[in-house]
Amino acid sequence: MKLIIECDGALLDVQPIYWSAYSKAVGEIGLARTDEETFWSAVRAEAPTGKVLRGAKLGQIHDYEARFNELIDSDDAAAGCRARVGVGGVLERLNKHGACVMITASANRESRQKALDVGGLSVHFTQMCKLFSQESRRADQLRELTGGDRRVVVAASTIPVVRAASSAELLVVGVSNGPCTARRLTQAGAQWTCSDLEDLADELESGAQNLRGCGLLPAALDEQAPVFETPDRHGRSSRGRGRGGYRSR
Repeated sequence: MKLIIECDGALLDVQPIYWSAYSKAVGEIGLARTDEETFWSAVRAEAPTGKVLRGAKLGQIHDYEARFNELIDSDDAAAGCRARVGVGGVLERLNKHGACVMITASANRESRQKALDVGGLSVHFTQMCKLFSQESRRADQLRELTGGDRRVVVAASTIPVVRAASSAELLVVGVSNGPCTARRLTQAGAQWTCSDLEDLADELESGAQNLRGCGLLPAALDEQAPVFETPDRHGRSSRGRGRGGYRSR
């Protein structure tokens, strides 16, 4: 099995990145900023930009959006990015079910990897990959990352990654603790949503009934644990299976 996990949101708390980019962009065009809670709620709900730009004119909104999109991938904005609390232990649990691959749609992959390195999380991934800037190329890229493994789950926190994984006909779980609500992730194509990666680990460890109900996991994962041999009372080996669990890979 392979687990392809989006960095922004699922692994890293990106709210500080968004807030830093917003604060700087608003200051540059000379407008007063709203409070952080209101701003983050607007981001997650994809509210109109005008909701977080008090008294802005149309031209100022255009200037803000262009500048915000530049700043969101800057080193300065990424400086406050931190790994989510406890995510290292969750990754250890997920690795018991399959190889983990980190992906990011950010142009600044280096800053994301640095944050993972600081948190000691990079060791949990067999690959760390930046998605192509051209969205039309991302579906093929994600297919390549599967390495031909049919047992693949993509855990995505942003709309572009959900759409790319859906276009690649991969199995998509929306992780809603990042910049998008569960409703938006579902609308974009996620077949199942969870609040964080810990929920996904819980789901896999408990038999993945919700995922199987959505058709996310192929039949291969419904198999029992690998075959083992035990000697009978005559010293002959008999074949059996462990209770529950999945084949690891």
